[in-house]
Amino acid sequence: IHLKYNFKTKIMKLIGKNSVSKYFSYFFLVLFLFIAFHFIYEIIGFSVLYYKYKTGSNILSDYFLLGNDVGWSKNEYTNPIKDVLKFKIYYPFTEQNLLTGIYNKSFIINSLISSSYFTVFSFVCYKITDALSKDYIFNLKTINWFKKLAWLSILFVPIQIINWFFNLNLKMSASLLYISFIFLSLGIILFFIIDFFKKGYELQSENDLTI
Repeated sequence: IHLKYNFKTKIMKLIGKNSVSKYFSYFFLVLFLFIAFHFIYEIIGFSVLYYKYKTGSNILSDYFLLGNDVGWSKNEYTNPIKDVLKFKIYYPFTEQNLLTGIYNKSFIINSLISSSYFTVFSFVCYKITDALSKDYIFNLKTINWFKKLAWLSILFVPIQIINWFFNLNLKMSASLLYISFIFLSLGIILFFIIDFFKKGYELQSENDLTI
């Protein structure tokens, strides 16, 4: 009985009310807000850059730079493409660089795909860890959030493959296989976790009916 009590106590420290999960939920909430800010600011930045590209305007030139030289054309890696149109986005009201790259459709789409995915990913992780910090962790809400995270991980694989070959025009590489394997494995593992939570929910429901 004593061992059973200690095991239950350790588990409750990881999940349930006033557990580690609650602190993880705070972490993922802050992470989500941080990434969401970057994503929204990226959209604003690319919109301003598009306007500058179409009109030749110098609007907000302190924070959104567009030209053949945005401060990194002398870099050893970028010298061969020094005549290519580039951009640089600074954090608002600072001189801290947020994003720098070549101004073309492929780069922008790739950047927005990554930012949007990790924004949603961090939000779903926040909802899951928040649900795991409640008194009753075996509930339909927790299961549904786990399902969303599982499908989000699996669907990222074909999206990344399409982006890799048709948007970035890259060849097959170990990097693509590695990324695909990680997210596909994560999705499969999550479905096992979902099955565990479903059984826990069924047992909890039966126990509530018995009581």
